[in-house]
Amino acid sequence: MKKMTTLAAASVLMAGSAFAQVSGTLGTSSEADVSVEATIAKMVRIGGLDGLMEVAIDAARLNSNFGQSRESQRFCVYSNVNSTGDYLVEISSSNPRGPNGNPYVLTNGTENLNYYVHFNDDFANPFNFINPGIQYSRSTTAGGLPRPTDLDCGNVSGGENAELVVGFRNSQVLAVPAGTYSGMLTITVSAP
Repeated sequence: MKKMTTLAAASVLMAGSAFAQVSGTLGTSSEADVSVEATIAKMVRIGGLDGLMEVAIDAARLNSNFGQSRESQRFCVYSNVNSTGDYLVEISSSNPRGPNGNPYVLTNGTENLNYYVHFNDDFANPFNFINPGIQYSRSTTAGGLPRPTDLDCGNVSGGENAELVVGFRNSQVLAVPAGTYSGMLTITVSAP
């Protein structure tokens, strides 16, 4: 008898939970409301960034560059974090700090060449110096740009809303021997 009561109670519980999921009534037709909910995770992405920035510095460039040689490249940062496309950016270097605490250094194996890095999200205000290991707040809509609606910034003029700039002061270039100096920058964007 105890076994029979347990089975009956289990049948009622299962039947009750099945009916609890339906808000319709029994008849020749029935309808039920189902709520649909989609949760979209915060996402960010760098796109269209070339893997190599080559800076050729010669006498002509040193004579015409107002004391420094700069190279830049523009690319896309996608963020769906909010309506302004906010994100955090951090840049780190593969080489340790240089002489006098310069945060960015290229090397030829024996000599070091110091340089600086800017990261811009507003092309009208292009001089945003970035120290390594620090997260900076940026926005995909800075400077009046629309928030990207695809991963390639297809709705943004030119498909670009961010800019990486590397620069070399003439005094630093003149202080090292000729040759090729290299290093790696790692750019990390993340959701705040």
